[in-house]
Amino acid sequence: MSETLSAWIERARRLVAYQQEALAFLERVRRQFPLAVPQHAPAVARLWLLADEVDSFLCTLLEELNRGLLGGKGEVDTTRGAHTRRENAPLAPGLEGIPGLSPSLAGREYIRYDCTWSLKWEEEKAVSVQLTVEPDNDVFRGVVVARRARLARDIPCPLRPAERQRFEEGVREALLECFASEVVSVPEKPPPAPVPTKGAPSSPRRTRKKGEK
Repeated sequence: MSETLSAWIERARRLVAYQQEALAFLERVRRQFPLAVPQHAPAVARLWLLADEVDSFLCTLLEELNRGLLGGKGEVDTTRGAHTRRENAPLAPGLEGIPGLSPSLAGREYIRYDCTWSLKWEEEKAVSVQLTVEPDNDVFRGVVVARRARLARDIPCPLRPAERQRFEEGVREALLECFASEVVSVPEKPPPAPVPTKGAPSSPRRTRKKGEK
């Protein structure tokens, strides 16, 4: 068996194994998101296989940023999950209102499955690379996000070997831009307290206890 054919057979074997694993995953997801159905297993398996193929590259990039620019004080993490949204709703928790993350399937709730690689540091700073699949229309998507800077940049998904170089170049450029923006980002300031009307006594501020309406 040639090396090319052997690699193809191994890829097929992993895809079958991931489809079986995806069925159990979808059962768990369905408890929270009823839109998750067993028919999504092939798309989820393809996403996980794609994530496997880029995992080493992405982890290495984030570790290099961590060691070279953060002195190793950050933390690299990988997760996989699912989320739902409607038009004008956030793409995923923590990504609300970021320019460039436009909704699709207008007016319809739909589900996306995701694999995410993140570098987190300080209290709330993070840059993430996220690959997603929308199984209902078989759309794969990639995005790099600076969480506190609220910046997002689309990247191509390397669904075929010929797309790998373009993916890697896109990730590098997007990560540099998002990381630089996140480093200099500052927390959003709370709105100023209202100024009391002249001549009228201001009401004392009351702290609301947890659970109190």
